[in-house]
Formats: sequence, C-alpha cells, structure tokens
Amino acid sequence: IEEINEREMADLDQDLFDKVFGKNSVKSVTEMRNKLSKDFVKQFVEKNNGEILSAYEFDFPIKNSMPFHTKDVSNQKAILYHIASLR
Repeated sequence: IEEINEREMADLDQDLFDKVFGKNSVKSVTEMRNKLSKDFVKQFVEKNNGEILSAYEFDFPIKNSMPFHTKDVSNQKAILYHIASLR
C-alpha cells in the first residue's frame, strides 16, 4: 500500500461557507445553492458566447401533489434569466 486517502463529508455550516465563498458572503444552505447555481449559469452562458441581460429572482410555488408532501404549497427560490446569444 503506497497511499491511503480518507475523505469526510463537511458540515454545511458557516465555517465551510466562509472557507469556500469568503467570510460572511454566504450564510445558509439556500444561499450556497443559489450562489452555485448563479455561477454555473454565468459560466455556461459565457462559454457559449452569450450574455445575461437580466435576472429575476422569485418564489416559485409548488403545490402538494404527492402523498409525502407535508405542506399545501412550498415556495422554492427560482431565478429566471434573460440571455442574449452573441453568435
């Protein structure tokens, strides 16, 4: 055996957010997911010679439609992007 690698799952807490995104720039799991999503969309659009003209953030209501849903309506954060193609 030449090498053993061991990895542990990090706790999704402020210490991790500060290390990954910079001190106090992300304060919750929801903010982390939104930041990662925004960064992914930005990189994808730029890679494909596009430009984000605007972004609209809103709560998207999802109605209770499955037996395991616990709320009548759950609002999920969503972002609608207006993208221009530069091709």
